[in-house]
Amino acid sequence: MKSPRLLFALLPVLCGDLLPAQVTLTSSDIPIIVINTNSQVIVDDPKIMADMGVIYNGPGIRNYMTDPFNNYNGKIGIELRGASSQLYHPKKSYGVELWDAAGNERDTVLLGMPKESDWCLTANYIDKSLLNNSLTYTIWQQLGHWGPRHQNVELVLNGQYQGVYLLTEKIKRDSLRVDVSKLLPADTTGDQLTGGYIVTIDQQAGSTNFGWNSQYDAYGTYGSGVYPHFICTYPDAGILPQQSAYIKSFVDSFETAVINGQNDPLTGWQKFADLNSFVDYFLIQEFSRNVDGYRASTYFYKDKQSKGGKLTMLVWDYDRGWGNASYAYGNSTAGWDWPFGNNYTIPNPLQVPKWWDRFLQDTLFTKALRCRWEQLKNTTLGVARLHAYADSMALYLNESQQRNFTKWQILGVQIFPNPSPVPTTYAGEITELKTWITNRWNWLDANIPGTAVNCNFVGVNEFAVASADFTLFPNPAADELTLQWNRPLRSPATVRISDLAGRIVSEQPVALSATQLQLHIAEMPCGVYVVQVQSGDALTIRKFIRQ
Repeated sequence: MKSPRLLFALLPVLCGDLLPAQVTLTSSDIPIIVINTNSQVIVDDPKIMADMGVIYNGPGIRNYMTDPFNNYNGKIGIELRGASSQLYHPKKSYGVELWDAAGNERDTVLLGMPKESDWCLTANYIDKSLLNNSLTYTIWQQLGHWGPRHQNVELVLNGQYQGVYLLTEKIKRDSLRVDVSKLLPADTTGDQLTGGYIVTIDQQAGSTNFGWNSQYDAYGTYGSGVYPHFICTYPDAGILPQQSAYIKSFVDSFETAVINGQNDPLTGWQKFADLNSFVDYFLIQEFSRNVDGYRASTYFYKDKQSKGGKLTMLVWDYDRGWGNASYAYGNSTAGWDWPFGNNYTIPNPLQVPKWWDRFLQDTLFTKALRCRWEQLKNTTLGVARLHAYADSMALYLNESQQRNFTKWQILGVQIFPNPSPVPTTYAGEITELKTWITNRWNWLDANIPGTAVNCNFVGVNEFAVASADFTLFPNPAADELTLQWNRPLRSPATVRISDLAGRIVSEQPVALSATQLQLHIAEMPCGVYVVQVQSGDALTIRKFIRQ
C-alpha cells in the first residue's frame, strides 16, 4: 500500500491532471483580463479585494500586455466558485464583483455587455472544446430567451498566465438580465407580493438563503425517497416570511397540478408555468444531455401576476453536457437524459423532479414539444448551424487555445468526467463535439414524442422585435442595412455588429443627434448577425440576416 504522502503526490496524475507549465502571455487576439490580489489568497468566501484591468482594443485589433487597461481598471471582490472544481481542478473558476475603492458594488459595462457589478470567470477546465457553455447560452438566446451574455478572454492572475476563460453574466435580477420586478421589504400583500423571485433547484449546502424540499420525491428507482431542494436566490437571505411563504406555496401548487395531470390553462399547471420556456428548456437539455440539468443549478423565475406571473426556465452550467460525461449515459447519443434516477445507479442526493415524467405523459405538452422541434430542427437546432458555430468558435479560439493547452497539458488525458477515448488534439475535440451533435440530433428527431398536427404553438420567434427603440430594414439584407431610431437618443450610442459566436465584426459610435445609420455589410459572410445599440445604461438588441 502506498503511503498517504505518496498518494497525495500522485493525486494530480490519478485524477488525470498534469502539473501546469509556465506560459508567458505577451499579446492576444481576444481580450485580456489581468488580476492582482496583492499577495492575498483567493478563498470560497468571503470575497477579497483585488485589482483588475481589462485590455480590449476593438474587433480585429491585437491586444498587448503592455497596453493600458482601457475596458476596466479598478477594484474588484473575487472569490472561488464551483463545487467539485474547487477541490479537484487546478484551473479555478472565479466569482467577480466590481467594486469602488471603499468596497461598494460598482455597475460597469464589460466588453460590450450591459452594465452590472456581478460576473463569473468560468474556467471550462473539464470541457476541452471550451464551447459547451457558450454554445448552450447562444442557442437559448437565439430561441428568444435571456441567456447569460459571455465573452472569451485570456486571464493573467498575479503575473501567472491562467488560460482561456469565459467571462459570463451571472443569473441576477436586473432590467437587462433576469428582468423581474424588484421585491421590496414593503411588498407583503396583493400583487406586490407576487414577484419577482428567482429560484434554483440545488443542494442546500453552503447557502443561507431560504429553501425548502419538494412535496414529492424525485423520479426513478434511485430518486425514490430523495426530495428535490429549492433555494430562493432572489430575494436572498433577507427575504421576509410572507414572501418565502408565497413563493413556496406557488411552486407547491405548480408541482401538485403537474403530478395530478391537471393541464387546464385556468386551473392546471399552465396557470403556474410558462409552456414555451419549459418546452424549450426540455429541448436544449435533452439535446445537450447535460447530466447536471433538471436537478442541479437549475434556475427559473417568477414575475408579478400583473406581468404574467408564471414560472419561466433559465439555463446555466453546461460543461458536463454535449456528450462530456462518462456517467448516467451522459456520452450516449441515444436515450433520455431526464430519468437520472434510473440512468445513474449510485445513490445521489441531487435528483430530477417528477414534473418531467408527468409532462411526457401530458398530450398537450408533448404536442407542443413536437411542434417546437419541427420548427427548430433545421434552423436554430439544425446540425448545419450548430456545426458552423463549432467551426467558427474553433477558428476564433485557435490561437488562444494553444496557449491554454500548453499551460494545462490535458489534451488526450482523461479527466473526470470525460468519457473515453479522449481526443489528443483540440481539432479532435471539435470533431468529436460535431459528431456527437449529429448523432444526438438523429436520435431526437426519431424519438421526440407528440404529433405535429395543427401546430399553433410556435414558441418565441428568434427574430421577433423586442421593443420599439429602433428598426432595421431591409431584413434580410444584402449590401446595406439601415438602422433607424424610433425615438430620440438620450445619450450618445455605440452600435456593434457581432456574429452568432459573439465575435464583434463592426463597432462605431453614434452622435446624440443621429436619427438613422447606414450599416455596410457587403463584405460579411452570409448568415445571422446581432446588432447591439448601447446608449448609456440601455442596451437594445436585434438580429438580422445577411443574404
